[in-house]
Amino acid sequence: MAFTVYDGLFAYAKKANCGLYLACRTAIFNNPANQIYTPKGKTTKVRQYDAGKAGTYNKATGWMQSYGGGRGVEWIDYTAPFDRAKVLSVDAVDEMQSFAAGMTPSIELLNGDFLDNQLPGEIDAANIAKFYYKVPAGNKVSHTIASPGTGLLTDEDHILDTILDLENKIFNSGYDRDSVLFMKADVYKNFQKAIIKNYGLASGIMTRKTMTVNLETGLESLITNAGDGISIDVEFNQFGKFIIIPMPADRMMSAITMYDGYSSGQEDGGYVAASGATYIDLLAMPIEAAFTNVRYMIDNFLVPASMPGLDYTQVDLRKLNERMYGNVEIGFAGINQKANAFEYDVRAIYGGDIFSNRARNCFAVYGEAVA
Repeated sequence: MAFTVYDGLFAYAKKANCGLYLACRTAIFNNPANQIYTPKGKTTKVRQYDAGKAGTYNKATGWMQSYGGGRGVEWIDYTAPFDRAKVLSVDAVDEMQSFAAGMTPSIELLNGDFLDNQLPGEIDAANIAKFYYKVPAGNKVSHTIASPGTGLLTDEDHILDTILDLENKIFNSGYDRDSVLFMKADVYKNFQKAIIKNYGLASGIMTRKTMTVNLETGLESLITNAGDGISIDVEFNQFGKFIIIPMPADRMMSAITMYDGYSSGQEDGGYVAASGATYIDLLAMPIEAAFTNVRYMIDNFLVPASMPGLDYTQVDLRKLNERMYGNVEIGFAGINQKANAFEYDVRAIYGGDIFSNRARNCFAVYGEAVA
């Protein structure tokens, strides 16, 4: 069986979209139903809604006037601030030999490492820093108490009280549905120890839930091994009205600096803590408070001239993009004239933000300065 251009694109698309839900923790705010992707561009329209409060019905004017405030439904033009690039390449001889032996294509594994292990951390760190920046100053407190009422402790003996306090703060701010609670790893450890210590597992105070995300492939007529869709089971813990999401410490920083991947001292790429950044112990946000947006652009998918089964036309590629998941787009697929290798020239354009009408419902507990 020949390794075709569609095998490679299908493998990439699966990784690109699954990674959003499995490795990228802030993807919990990714809701395609509230986003309109604009073709070949950074700008995405994101839906924000605000019904506002009620007023007293006026018999004289009836429905000829509005009652109370509210902004209604708004489609906001959002331009993702981060435009990141990566060149992924595998020598043709190595790839075809492994494929002929029935092994998983190496380019798929390389894509998987980038999209599952490398890029998600950067996306999360950038989104968390932006979310934290948008939390009102009065809703940010320290994890130490200098004087009564000025902080919220996150050690083993106090973490449960702190979580209940945050839940109460969100409730008093006017929101009474499920919320997300991002926890720095060591704080999550304290949370687990506190649950066990207080017999929370026996009482059922913390429950484990599974959410199934169904992704349509749109490739059924283009590739024989493409199924009707991909089902992803995402597991999470729930404590009260909080969906608990543990986060590595390097994704929970108040500010980050991006490395460009080619300048002196920045060759490794990725990101580091910005000067003066602090760790974020807890970030509590209503599930409807924020959005994330990711576009994957494969500007070039290049295959060796010697590759068999290269059956590709511009018409097929156009149809493939039309039926893709929405956030993956292939610009060009053709022969690699630079090397006898498979190559992906990838751009990941991403960002996230808090809706202006929900910032008041968000709260954070910050910790020590990042060393």
